Parts: sequence; structure tokens; C-alpha cells
Amino acid sequence: MSHWMLDALGEARAKAIREATRAQVLGELANQHQAVDYRLIERVAQTLETVVMDLLTSSSAENPQLSTLRQCAAEAYRLYRVLPVQESTLVEAELRLRQSALAVLGDLGADAARNLREQQWPVLELESEDWRTRTLSTIIDIWLRLIRKQGWGDRDVVLERIATLRQAQVTLESNYLANIENHEAKAAALELMALYHLAKAAEILAQYVTDGVVEGSYQINNLLEMHFDRALAVCEQVAVYQLEPLTRLLAATARQLVDNSI
Repeated sequence: MSHWMLDALGEARAKAIREATRAQVLGELANQHQAVDYRLIERVAQTLETVVMDLLTSSSAENPQLSTLRQCAAEAYRLYRVLPVQESTLVEAELRLRQSALAVLGDLGADAARNLREQQWPVLELESEDWRTRTLSTIIDIWLRLIRKQGWGDRDVVLERIATLRQAQVTLESNYLANIENHEAKAAALELMALYHLAKAAEILAQYVTDGVVEGSYQINNLLEMHFDRALAVCEQVAVYQLEPLTRLLAATARQLVDNSI
């Protein structure tokens, strides 16, 4: 089944895929320097990701739209992975997370895991004095590790990162909120709440994919959905436009990772 955004892309979709394939080939030939239309690749990738986000709210295992979702997710992943590295470390790491999540949704999780093992994501500010930066950096890092799933090492680091974040929260959170303008304080506090729910969901998933059980339960989808739903409710309340789509992607990715581990 099609989607109106795919119809609007027309030939640009096929052209972007050809350009991405060419960029990948040229990237493997160090001495080859030819122009690649990265703007086209990025524009089409963003459109495909938007289609995925739209279909996530309407697709189910029995819905024929699911095949369109998977195809668009896989294509978006293939396009995103050839883009030049972003100047901002945090922006680049978040892009790596989004493209990796899309890979999982597009049945290319093994390819994404291999890519993350071969090409380490940027070093994030996991000890930043800015609490929001530290929290977001930690969440990106732990979710990338959950997708990479490089043995027990990544699982242990995920749990360690979350424990360290909780310890630092005692002092850094209050300092961060105290330095924010009064009219922005509530929104900042709510955004942190959404991020904490993403961290908790990562902790649950890390325990489940290795132990097969969390708090004595073998069924964790309800636990995961509770934290993602609360994060989304916060995003809708304070209009956190950047965090909402990432949360929806991670929610779908978590469900797929659970299914893959069964």
C-alpha cells in the first residue's frame, strides 16, 4: 500500500537511493572524489522517516501498511547512513540513533548493529555539567548500545550509565533548573521527566534482553509502554517537538527488540 508522501516524492525517491548507493561505493574508494547530491538524499530520508512516524500510529501486525512502514524505514536507514558527519557531536549521535532505530524497524537490525560495531558513534558529553546535555547524551548512548548489543559488556554499561545518571541527578538537576528563567522552568522540568522515562525504558529493556525477565515478569511490553506513554504525554503537554518523534521511534524499536529476543 502506498502513502501520499511517497506519491509526492515521485522519481526523487529512486534517484536518492541511486545517489546513496553511489556515495557508498565512492566512500569505499578513498581516491574517488565526485559530487554527490547529499541534499536530495537527506530530504528524501527525512520524508521517508516522516512516513514511518505517520504509519507507526496506524499500523499493526495485521495491517498491510506494516510492509510500507518496514520498506520506508529500511530505505531511510540506507539513505541516512551515507550522509556526511554532522558538525555537532550531539546532533550526529542522535542521527545515528534515529537511523539505527529505523534499521531495526526495517528488519535491518543486524546491519545496524554491525555498523555501530564498525563505526563508533561520537564521544558524548556523559559528564557534562549541563544536566540536560548529560541526560540526553546518556540516553542516546544507552539506546545505541541496546541496538548494538555487543554481548554482556553493552548491557552492563547501560545499567552503569543509568545508575551514574541517577547519582548525579541529586545535585546537577537542581542547579540546572535553578539557572533557567521562571517562565521556562516548568517546561524544562517536564522535558527532563520525559527523558527519565526513556532511561527507565532502556533499563527495563537491558534487563529483559539478557535475563528474559524483569521484576519477576516475562511480559514487559506493558512496562515499556507505560514509560513511553508517559514520555509522550509530557512531550505533547510542553510541545517538545524534537523529543516526541525520537520517543515514538524508540517505543517501536523497543517492541521490535523484545520480539526479536523471544
